[in-house]
Amino acid sequence: MKIKFKKVFLCFAVLAVVMTGCGNMADTGHKETLQNGEVVETTMVPEVADIQENTETPKETVTPEVTEMPQETATPEVTEMPQETAIPDVTEAPQETVIPETTETPEETDAPEENLQVYTYTELSTVMYAQSEVNVRSIPSADGVKIGRLSVNEEVSVTGQCNETEWYRILYENTVAYVSNNYLASEKVEIQVSQTVPNDSIHNYYKNLTSEQAEAADAVAKQIADSIMSNAAYTTDLERVNAAAQTVAAYCGQCTYGSDAAKWYRSPYGVFVGGVYTCAGSTRALGRVLDFMGFNWQHVNENQNAHQWCVLVMDGQTGFADGMGGFAGYGEMISGMTLPDGRIIYF
Repeated sequence: MKIKFKKVFLCFAVLAVVMTGCGNMADTGHKETLQNGEVVETTMVPEVADIQENTETPKETVTPEVTEMPQETATPEVTEMPQETAIPDVTEAPQETVIPETTETPEETDAPEENLQVYTYTELSTVMYAQSEVNVRSIPSADGVKIGRLSVNEEVSVTGQCNETEWYRILYENTVAYVSNNYLASEKVEIQVSQTVPNDSIHNYYKNLTSEQAEAADAVAKQIADSIMSNAAYTTDLERVNAAAQTVAAYCGQCTYGSDAAKWYRSPYGVFVGGVYTCAGSTRALGRVLDFMGFNWQHVNENQNAHQWCVLVMDGQTGFADGMGGFAGYGEMISGMTLPDGRIIYF
């Protein structure tokens, strides 16, 4: 019986050892715990470590909350608000208030001003004549638009006279138009025509030219002189001489400057007929017109290689007239002087 009992006890002891070893291997997975004999402590350490590694709560609550909150609240609010409130307000306000007011205001004020003046007329039915060259305008005032021009002694049909300005209402090229009352009269003006031809030998206008060429040039010079002297718009000698100088300069503008083999350049014939001129020729051409206008004149720098012009007495004062430049004035003509129209001359 003792032997049998020992065998049973031994079997239980072996079984206990096997079960104890398997439990420790399953819990720790390390052989060192079995050798140290601290089974309980060895199995507790991995359990604490597993809890710390598997705790998902801190990671889920801290990381998403800190990174997501600033991005969602700050970025959209800052970028959207300024764009929606600033851009429409700044661009729309100036365009609506400035542009319409600037363009509409002049149109509204100009139209009434043209219609404010109302003209009344005394009816007439007569024929009148222009006493000199005069402008024809769209209303009975110098503010009217120029639509034409009457020549000396041109006949017009007068249909009325403005009670406010005294201008005449006329028929001009089948259109109602207006002319200043100072330039129309019931009779033609008498044109003073020179009956005698000034002496050519004084200034030697036509050296080496034929008598036919001299007559052709004189005919143009006399026509210019008669037109100026019959124009009532010119009231002083200076105005008449200045008009003559401008006319001669206009002829020069249609000519070629320089010499020619026939030497027309130095005579009135070259300016008025031949189509060639120099300052000597323009001076003699103007001088010939002054002859027919009744002025005595002197030729400055004649036959010299220098600029030339006329000196004469106008309105009781000594002055100058330049046929090449187209101007006249009182006093002495000096290089670098400023003319009444603002031009500065050099010669």
